[in-house]
Amino acid sequence: MKISYNWLGNYFDDKLPPPEKIAEILTLRAYEVESISRQGDDFICEIDILPNRAHDSLSHKGVARELATLLNSKLKTQNSKSQLKTKNVTPLSISIEDRKFCRRYIGRVIENVKVEQSPSWLAERLAAIGQKPINNIVDALNFVMFDMGQPMHAFDAGKLAGREIMVRGAKQGEHMTTLDNKDVAFDEGMFVIADESDPLALAGVKGGKKAEVNEGTTTIILEAANFHPTMVRKAAQGAHIRTDSSKRFENEIHPSIAKTAMEEATRLILEMCPEARVGDIIDEFPAENSFSRREIAIGVAEINNKLGTVLSPEDIGGILDRFGWEYRLGSDRFVVIPPAERLDIAIPEDLVEEIGRVHGYENIASTLPDVKGFTPKVNKEFYYVNKIRDILIGEGFSEIKTSSFWHTGDIAVANPIAEDKSYLRKNLAGGVYKALDFNQKNAPLFGGDTIKIFEIGIVFDDQGEHLELALISGKGSAHITMNDLFEKMGAEIDVTREAKAGSELSTVNLTEVIKKFPEKNLYDFQEAKNNSIKYKRFSSYPFVVRDIALFAPEGVKPEDISGILLLNAGELLVRPPRLFDTFQKQGSGKVSYAFRLVFQSYEKTLTDEEVNEIMQKIISALVAGGFEVR
Repeated sequence: MKISYNWLGNYFDDKLPPPEKIAEILTLRAYEVESISRQGDDFICEIDILPNRAHDSLSHKGVARELATLLNSKLKTQNSKSQLKTKNVTPLSISIEDRKFCRRYIGRVIENVKVEQSPSWLAERLAAIGQKPINNIVDALNFVMFDMGQPMHAFDAGKLAGREIMVRGAKQGEHMTTLDNKDVAFDEGMFVIADESDPLALAGVKGGKKAEVNEGTTTIILEAANFHPTMVRKAAQGAHIRTDSSKRFENEIHPSIAKTAMEEATRLILEMCPEARVGDIIDEFPAENSFSRREIAIGVAEINNKLGTVLSPEDIGGILDRFGWEYRLGSDRFVVIPPAERLDIAIPEDLVEEIGRVHGYENIASTLPDVKGFTPKVNKEFYYVNKIRDILIGEGFSEIKTSSFWHTGDIAVANPIAEDKSYLRKNLAGGVYKALDFNQKNAPLFGGDTIKIFEIGIVFDDQGEHLELALISGKGSAHITMNDLFEKMGAEIDVTREAKAGSELSTVNLTEVIKKFPEKNLYDFQEAKNNSIKYKRFSSYPFVVRDIALFAPEGVKPEDISGILLLNAGELLVRPPRLFDTFQKQGSGKVSYAFRLVFQSYEKTLTDEEVNEIMQKIISALVAGGFEVR
């Protein structure tokens, strides 16, 4: 979210620290400030507010409130505002069909408004955070949303069929043209704001063109509502529309904010339209009893035990005072009443986290646990899985990890990440065969013809889930079979085998096998050797394979020939030449050697001409050395 430094400063009597300091404070204690950019005499902070704080922090007021706590400062005292004087206007009625979806709906009629350009301060304030000014009515509502986090909407009352606003489910075949001229067809399960004949808005997501407020508008109906977060999210996804409004509703906001937002928006419109006549608020609040006052009890000792601190009751009370939260203290036990907007504060651990971050994790001394006489309990499955892994790697196998999602299976995924990943895998075979095929195609890069791989992973079937081991070799039986492996582990097992495309796959239910192994009281893994292994990135461009065969006099070692190949192949040779064939014709006095060369660039796809040029250089060097190239 974009936050204006100047806008934020309006919430404080004292001058704020520099933007860079604010970014540091917020990042360390609240949410990450991703960037700061200067814009005229203002600074714009791009803040990443995570879902757990979106309900109270997706607004300038929310960030200001958080900043005041962290700075141990006070927000500017709001001048008491006189009650708005309402007048008789055309009556408005509101009906809510689904009281679970619409948790509160506040409406108000304002007559005799003048729709025009916004005053410069309002237009500039919105433009600073990337919002295009539209007109004074729409801009006022957008200002309230970005200021305090409550989405609002205005309908042109003169374009409605009647004066009843209905919150209802969308009807089959209904559609609407949105304010940005997109036609949206509604699905079952979506909810709309409608008049007696047509939808006016996709509730919580986007307004429609029918009741758009423009220069010809003289009477408006203001809306400040609260909708169920999950239902709004599903509607936004179904309509392929994401808006600032839907983002806030999806993360849930407290219904109490709606009334405050209505009053603030009304005052702002009256400042710009002093001749307007304001009607009474119509407030339908079905969920009023669902948002009761929360009290959370926690002891001082519990807080200190969880944080590793020695905070006194006075210290903790001081932190709660910085939040401005109501609380009671008795017998070293706090009863805290979080404010309505902090929906994330629900259990004692939430309070501990809040106290810890405001106190400052950097102020908590590091202490090592006392491990004298402590013997870790051996996790049997972990122990044997690692033993199996070590044995297989020692036999020349490489471990792979494939996706747990597959295109078929017994267990469907509720929200698949892709069309071909709609099920949980019921075995490892599919992923292992796929990995084998990929590795075989790239075998020249590995410097071998035989691919030996294994995977240990969870599989799912209609009986539940279990750990499976799959072992496969690209050329018939692997050097070590599954039975050989478990003989080394001291167990006899039933192995499932299948052959496919010249490969042998062996699988076993590892969960059941491990049950047969003896319990262990101590981990006996060897300490890792301090090998100086170096890693480098691989190229994303295709490799080129060339074979070269030659006759060499008896007594010439393959290493001597390999040295000539290395010397003349240049930097595009990605691995040492591999000798893959040798034969000697009786009585000839010569030995035939065949080498495989693999070329690859980190910068581009190599052409045949480029590789041919290198091969010609190699051939010339071999001929000059007295070798006969075949």
